[in-house]
Amino acid sequence: MRQPFMIDFSINRGHEMIIDRKNGIRREELDGLELQMLQSSKIPHLLPIEWLEIDGRVTFRYGLAGRKMLLHRLQVQPLTMEQFYTLLLGIVEAFEECKHHMLRPEGCLLDDQYLFVGEQLNDIAVAYVPLKEGQLDGVPSAGDLLSLVVRWTAYIQEIDGAGLQRVLQPLNGSKWPLSELRSVLLGLIGDAFIQSGPRPNQPIVPSFIPAARQSESIDPLRLQTEMPIPQVKLHAADNQPIQLVEVEEEPDSDTTKKKLWITAAVVAIAVACVWKYIYMPSHSRSSLYISLGLSFMGIAALYMVWMRRLPTGLLAQNEESEEFIPESQPLGMWPRYEEEERLMDKAEFNIPAKPIVDLEAGSYAYVGNTADLRSKENAAEATVLLMEREGEQGLEPSLYREWAGGGAWINWQEVRFTIGRLGEQVSYEEEAHGISRLHLELEREAGTFRAKDLGSRNGSMLNGQTMIPYKSYPLAVGDVIQLAGSSGPKYELKMRG
Repeated sequence: MRQPFMIDFSINRGHEMIIDRKNGIRREELDGLELQMLQSSKIPHLLPIEWLEIDGRVTFRYGLAGRKMLLHRLQVQPLTMEQFYTLLLGIVEAFEECKHHMLRPEGCLLDDQYLFVGEQLNDIAVAYVPLKEGQLDGVPSAGDLLSLVVRWTAYIQEIDGAGLQRVLQPLNGSKWPLSELRSVLLGLIGDAFIQSGPRPNQPIVPSFIPAARQSESIDPLRLQTEMPIPQVKLHAADNQPIQLVEVEEEPDSDTTKKKLWITAAVVAIAVACVWKYIYMPSHSRSSLYISLGLSFMGIAALYMVWMRRLPTGLLAQNEESEEFIPESQPLGMWPRYEEEERLMDKAEFNIPAKPIVDLEAGSYAYVGNTADLRSKENAAEATVLLMEREGEQGLEPSLYREWAGGGAWINWQEVRFTIGRLGEQVSYEEEAHGISRLHLELEREAGTFRAKDLGSRNGSMLNGQTMIPYKSYPLAVGDVIQLAGSSGPKYELKMRG
């Protein structure tokens, strides 16, 4: 097996991903024609690439501006089957673009850490390494479409077995069935769009056909011109009368419009009277506020009358539509009254803040984690911590969190420990402002610790230095990580005995 690639990140010339090998990538291992094609044009669905050659060793740099690692996007937002098909179609289109520009699909790195997306999931980009044919054989993360499809199925919310089988069928017979797989994905995306699209209700128009003798032939034109009279009795073959129900006529649309215009005229006259008899006699600030308030109330009443006459299907469609939720809001954009509302809710319902015991300092401080306030099952958490501490022997590194004048130890047992504002997808839910849904990842292995910012919007700082997104930093005892600016929470790796 050949040497795997080494990956690093830098922000010297914008956010970049750096790919290299332990012993370097030699210039003679690269395909000259592919280098020229990558340098001469920007290829869709491929990350923009530059390279630096020193002493015959080449290092590749890929621009990541405006993109996020696909793996972390999938961990936050589960896929629908339509999104799954769209992602695969983006990969297939990347392979087709490679063939159009005399590149080989084998040069695309399909491991999770080499795949990035923009604001939309269909804006996917792949890292390409222009090694000669045969140089990528046996290299981990080299192009393997089947394994990629299998990995992505773990992030699908509800799997459609029939659709997945149609996707896997072309991959079983050939390694690169691009044209066949493309047609299958386009068909599945079209079917998913038709199934999820709105289905308008077809109005049922009652038709009345007069009885005719068997010897007579029915003229369609004559039937269209004849209008039945309500309460008509039609006789069946057994001469039993069939009572018809009288159909109520729908309200006239002209009458509805007339009522709406009358209401609008009344509101307009009322607003004009308010301004004439309240504001015009005395141009004071109080009269201005009163006039504005009454005017808004009139407009709101007119709006409610107008909304009542809209079709119910349109209102339901507007209520079901969802917008994309960003990772986090930039600092300074949060409402100032949010903290006051939370404090008022605590005072109204008498919810006491749970104290966290710091045995070394002998003080009590409230950490402020929203997960502690919402969960009733954690009421005895402090007692469990005391029992665990009685059985501990010696000192071991652990996380200590400080924010808003308080501090507490964080229970960190997993190999990978994530911090963010999503309660289910993260190991620790952080309530501070400006925290992304997946903000920071900590890793411990064989007594060593590492930290990585997961492309958060407001960033992280390690010992006062800005952390490069996705770059893995070694973490030692005494190091402090601060999230979301200078006023965000701090996490320090300390010895805990």
